[in-house]
Amino acid sequence: MNILPLFIAIPLGIAFIIPMVGRKFRHLPDLLGNLTTLVLVLLSILVLGNRSIYQMGKWPAPYGIVLVMDGLSALMLITISVISFMATLYSVRYMERYT
Repeated sequence: MNILPLFIAIPLGIAFIIPMVGRKFRHLPDLLGNLTTLVLVLLSILVLGNRSIYQMGKWPAPYGIVLVMDGLSALMLITISVISFMATLYSVRYMERYT
């Protein structure tokens, strides 16, 4: 199973869920955001060293969306995932103070 589409599907799914549960439970959106970015960090570490190509909708490259994982994209994925995880951890306290 190719896990490249999960890097798009997980954040989109959680972004759909957070507004629905955010009104009833005050701290659940913060927890879901932090857990989501943690899962993305773990997934990005998991794909380190793997080379894979995923074609969305089975369309060829010039016409469809093609996700490619190689060494440079894995490094960028880990960097972005770790920075976003640290930003979500910091944002919880920041948003409580300034909003």
